[in-house]
Amino acid sequence: MEAESIKDILLDLGFSPKTDGSYYRMRPIYRSSDNNSSLRVHKEKGNFCDFGTQNLKGPLSLLVKITLGLTSVEEAEKWLSKKNLNVFENFSEKPRPSISKTQPLDILNSLLPIHDFYTNKGISLDTIQLFKSGLCKEKPMAGRYVFPIFDKYKSVLGYSGRALFESNLKWKHKGTKENWIYPLFLNEDFIKSSRKIFLVESIGDILALWEAGIKNVICLFGLHLSKGMKKELIKLNPNKIIISLNNEPENQYTGNKAAHFLKKQLDLIFDIGVVEIKLPTKKDFGEMTTEEILEWLKEK
Repeated sequence: MEAESIKDILLDLGFSPKTDGSYYRMRPIYRSSDNNSSLRVHKEKGNFCDFGTQNLKGPLSLLVKITLGLTSVEEAEKWLSKKNLNVFENFSEKPRPSISKTQPLDILNSLLPIHDFYTNKGISLDTIQLFKSGLCKEKPMAGRYVFPIFDKYKSVLGYSGRALFESNLKWKHKGTKENWIYPLFLNEDFIKSSRKIFLVESIGDILALWEAGIKNVICLFGLHLSKGMKKELIKLNPNKIIISLNNEPENQYTGNKAAHFLKKQLDLIFDIGVVEIKLPTKKDFGEMTTEEILEWLKEK
């Protein structure tokens, strides 16, 4: 089926589809929702997934049935047949295996409560202890300050280790970053209550913002938005997403350029005005004092 045909069906049903790569995103009008991107429909196959209802998913005919309030999928198929469309729906009820894998706790059990690297940067012990981090004495993270990457159910998905001295590899990761939504195990309630999310590059940025009382923050672990992160942002349904990557004029504006590219990606999913860029006034938040961060927060 041509992509235009799928779009025509969605428009006939009353949806307002917005292009997102191989999919359309829209508000699920068959239920109460203000999330304009939680419903995803494949442009060619018509298969859909509603991320706001425990991943309700199925073929296009099921979406038609739900939206029109029909009594059966057969009725929906008859409705589709009147459109003179030949719908080939490639959908399997068999769930996909999860690619999220927990990590062994050997590194976690070897972390020492030595936090000088961050307390010397102005991060309080009360803040740092929330993240269950410490100096690692075991390979492959030996000699690094390590943060266990918990999911929101507090299973360990991986580890992120900060070099304490000059190194070609400032941060070293163990685990699949695609599935890391960090630190949602600590701040999911803050994000849901504020309906605002700050996206930053590293855990160091998180600690500095947290110390300043800004807790609705998520780490990208770099400059790119993973598929897992994109899905989680849709579920969280914020009113505002603030991209705060590193401000790097001395590094060919790498963070600055990445921020604008990231905004273009998110603008395809969220409404106009939801996504904005607000870079730190110094290279990153770790180089700013709490007072400077609070002043930055006030600036429009």
